Amino acid sequence: MIISEEDKQLRIGNEAIPILLLKGRPNRVRISFAQGNLLQIETGTGKLGDFDKQFLATKTRWILRGFRIRRDADDRKKQLLTDVERRIMLFGKDTEVQFITDNRTYFKFDPDGPFRVHAPAHVIRAHKKKVLYFALRKFAEIYLNRKVADWSERTQITVKRVVIKDLKSKWGSCSTLRNINLNWHLILLEENLIDYVVIHELMHLHEMNHSAAFWAWVGRYCPDYARMRKKLKENQWLVGILN
Repeated sequence: MIISEEDKQLRIGNEAIPILLLKGRPNRVRISFAQGNLLQIETGTGKLGDFDKQFLATKTRWILRGFRIRRDADDRKKQLLTDVERRIMLFGKDTEVQFITDNRTYFKFDPDGPFRVHAPAHVIRAHKKKVLYFALRKFAEIYLNRKVADWSERTQITVKRVVIKDLKSKWGSCSTLRNINLNWHLILLEENLIDYVVIHELMHLHEMNHSAAFWAWVGRYCPDYARMRKKLKENQWLVGILN
């Protein structure tokens, strides 16, 4: 491991990881990743002493793993956004997008076929990406409301209101008013992950925390929730990607 404060880089093997040194609490070293896959290092002085470097040396595996996960996610983001007018991920599958000239704007989707966007020719020419996002969001509103209604009936939990939102950092949330908010980007995920998120939020209407009692409720309807949580974290790069 080589640390170059001058070049603001941490080198581990062949990887050059950009770093940002910050002054934090005395007698403590804290590391985290920030936007741009930047490794933030907080020390008591805002500089790297011998102890700080020794601490970093014990965390090389964690640093490498975090850096590579975020770099791979950035690559996948770029790929998805580059091809978004031709292909999109729906329910975890690569799905063809077709634009069809029509007198009005609407969409059609067959799980075994393409996502079809119908719109006037001038709209497709001038606002292709915008009309696609609009269609995907409307599709998400219909699908996710039905999904919540289904699980609400199965779990016998009453929901006051479901709101489909442009959330930038989370998949969903709920309130003590018995309202559930869901990120419309959920339709990009595999259906079992969507089910998990809906169950998770519904179970918060039993327990507004993440206590053992809450996870017991989740486990009733999603016994495999630990694996679902892990997969959801792996797909965190999709949160808000089309906003």
